[in-house]
Amino acid sequence: MGGSDARRDAIREILAKAPVASQGELLRRLGARGIRASQATLSRDMTALGVRRAVGANGPRYLVEAGGGTLPL
Repeated sequence: MGGSDARRDAIREILAKAPVASQGELLRRLGARGIRASQATLSRDMTALGVRRAVGANGPRYLVEAGGGTLPL
């Protein structure tokens, strides 16, 4: 599996497990897994995965759309 595939899989997994309010928070969570990426790379990955930002009662968070360039969660 290539670096971008592994990084995108990690992004999917992180977003599926717990709310993430910012790209900075997502970068920190990736870093905790030993995955380094720039904000620009993260932004491109999120676009490719169909990630969208939603606002709910607990504030903003990022969500992965089913089928938006992703495997089902």
